Amino acid sequence: MNIKDINIEKHEALSEEENKQWFEELFRICAEAEERYKNGELLPALSSLAAIPPLQQTLVKNCVAASKEKPTQSSKDQTPGLYI
Repeated sequence: MNIKDINIEKHEALSEEENKQWFEELFRICAEAEERYKNGELLPALSSLAAIPPLQQTLVKNCVAASKEKPTQSSKDQTPGLYI
């Protein structure tokens, strides 16, 4: 999968396959960060971790769109990178 193939600008619900690709990218980034950390590459590990908050925001938007529900908070109130 090429991350450039995933349409980040869609506001309507994505297909199940597109959502699956976003989750796969999250898992890939987490595994990459862990591998870098295990290899003593702390700065590259932090770089990988820095990619998670925007990805998490995209996943939240996709899940909300898929559920056809309105979020209970405005997106401005959400802090990226924290567990919901």
